[in-house]
Amino acid sequence: MAADTSEYGAPAVKLTLIVRRTIRAGAARLFEAWTQPAQLKQWWGPESVQCVDAQVDLRVGGCYRIANRFPDGKILWIAGEFEVIDAPHKLVYTWHWSRAQARPSV
Repeated sequence: MAADTSEYGAPAVKLTLIVRRTIRAGAARLFEAWTQPAQLKQWWGPESVQCVDAQVDLRVGGCYRIANRFPDGKILWIAGEFEVIDAPHKLVYTWHWSRAQARPSV
């Protein structure tokens, strides 16, 4: 695979996504919801998608993986690496889709 394409053969594009929401909960509770596997499994994903596994190595350079089971039974993994951790105020991480179930090497 060429360095300028994704694992799906599509052109690789660097995008930035910023999500901002007002949620009636303290910063510490929200930070835990995003960084604790048991909590991620309770809320992650749209209504028809179930989070069946979540793995978090919460440190700069650490990886996370989230398994999403779709209604048709297929599982698609989201994975990435933590770049900035300023608990409980800021969490910056990379994001990519992955078909592989293998745990990324750290």
